[in-house]
Order: sequence, then structure tokens, then C-alpha cells
Amino acid sequence: MQPALVALIAVNLAFTVCVLMLVAFYRLRRLQQKSEERLRVLESLGGGKDVIQFLESDRGRSFLELFGRQSVHPLRIVVATSAFGVILVFVGLAFLGCVWADVWHDGETFLVPGLLCAVGGVGVLVAAAVSSWLNRRWGLIPSEHADA
Repeated sequence: MQPALVALIAVNLAFTVCVLMLVAFYRLRRLQQKSEERLRVLESLGGGKDVIQFLESDRGRSFLELFGRQSVHPLRIVVATSAFGVILVFVGLAFLGCVWADVWHDGETFLVPGLLCAVGGVGVLVAAAVSSWLNRRWGLIPSEHADA
């Protein structure tokens, strides 16, 4: 493999890691701000009787629901995983198309990334299909043929 291509792949990987870290730090900071805001509200209530009265009210119950774990619906996870798998497959096919078109006049330049992306995408799609099947079997996602 050519050194320039290796450097390009390394720089792209480093950029991707930096973007993912920025997103993770942003989400972490947002969660910290929310928890600090909730703590300020609880501290402003004062004594124990005030807190109990507030938590027994409708606003208090809705406030408590904010603390609950907010889970993502399993169907959204399956759809996002499927979309990621399709993208990986098409990126792999694009690399393999470059191999077939002999873009770099070296058949091996895009062969390995193409195969890795295509096979990885197929694996992600299989995982999404299994996850969908298990979620439907466990009743987490409603089945289309519930009456049949």
C-alpha cells in the first residue's frame, strides 16, 4: 500500500475519533447541566415536608419522571442499525467499484477496505435482523401478523 494512502486513512480515522469524542463530551456536558438544574430545584424546596408535598403533586410527579431512565424504543434501534448496515454495504461496494474500475491502477488498493466494509455491513444487517426477530418474539415490537 502506498504511504500517502496509509497516511490519508490514519488522518480520516483520527478525525472520526475526534468528532465522536466531541459528540460524547457535548452529551456528557448536557447531562451534567440537567442534573445540576434538577439539584437546584430540589435545594430550593428547602425542608423535607416541602419536598414531600412537591413530589406528591402533579408537577412533582412529572419532575420525578425526568429522573427516570429514558429508553429508546427498540424499533428505532433496529432501524438505525439497519441504516448503518446499508451505508456500510454501499461504502464497501463503492470501494469494490473502484477496484473493478481500476482507479488507482493497483487492484489491491481498495480491495481490503471494500471487503471489510461490505462484509461488516452484511454482518450489521444480520445483527439488525436477529435483533428485530428477538424483539418481536419478546413482544417489545408489535408484530404485523399478530392475528395470524
